[in-house]
Amino acid sequence: LCGALKNIGRLEVVKLPQNTFGNKAGKLLGQLHSITELDLSGNSKITDETAKAIAADCKALLALDMSQCTGLTDEGAKHIAKINGLRKLTLRECKGLTDAGIIAIAKGCPIEVLDVSSCAMVGDGAVRALATECKNLKDLSLHFCSNIHDSAVMKLAQSCKDSIRRLGLGHCVKLTDKSIAEIGSICKKLEALDISVCSKITDESINEVAKGCHALKELNLGICEKVTDQSLSAIAVNCTELEVLNIACCDKVTDEAITKLTACPNLRSLNLYSCKQVTGESVKEVGTKCSKLRHLDLFWCEGIKEDAIEALMKNCPECKIDR
Repeated sequence: LCGALKNIGRLEVVKLPQNTFGNKAGKLLGQLHSITELDLSGNSKITDETAKAIAADCKALLALDMSQCTGLTDEGAKHIAKINGLRKLTLRECKGLTDAGIIAIAKGCPIEVLDVSSCAMVGDGAVRALATECKNLKDLSLHFCSNIHDSAVMKLAQSCKDSIRRLGLGHCVKLTDKSIAEIGSICKKLEALDISVCSKITDESINEVAKGCHALKELNLGICEKVTDQSLSAIAVNCTELEVLNIACCDKVTDEAITKLTACPNLRSLNLYSCKQVTGESVKEVGTKCSKLRHLDLFWCEGIKEDAIEALMKNCPECKIDR
């Protein structure tokens, strides 16, 4: 394979098998100047030296995936920062990264899509740098970055309000209504928001999302246990482009809110896992108006019986139901 790669001068997209090349991958790929997309995900043998070699020679690189490259540290990130055309970067589960590495990338690359989910040492400093430096940021995933606070997310919302389309904040457990309300009030073009397991979130901020984010297509409120019918109904009525909704374990939600989802004709995925107050009556209603529904999670929904499922399937025959 190495010999074959050396002879391909116009290769643009490369994905390396996991744990096969190590640092030799960087030296080899450095000879392929036309690479625009590179996937090194899962290669635990790759280190900062690989990043250095890639940055030195892969000048055309637009997208780089180094997720689960556990040998990567801030030093490698500083080399990545020298790829001045890089727009999409995935560093998920790179546990050696801290704010310093992400700050360098924010200053050096015109990043539009960034995933640093499960990078536990990434915090407010990185988010503030992205807000300051990356004015065209469209998609940011910060899942499981549990050291991020409201002030940093508010700065991000204010700086990137015209560009941000997708924002993943699931398991960012220190966030409160303050930052989510700010997102809702000013990020008018937001299409996807994940705030699952953000246990401090209440109807107060979800109402702001409903008022301001009318382009919203995906919303994950899983295990946001303080959310009630009131704000979820507001989402259904105001965000009628909604396609994906996860309200797993939102115990306060009842048929009142689920029935309102009939205002969302493009709904294709609905997760009601352990929504114990929801009954078959509202599920039947959803089936009559949401014919595009393809996935419905009803695990531990004790109030939904077989007759309701049969009625829904008549209108949504392609829907896969988990129960």
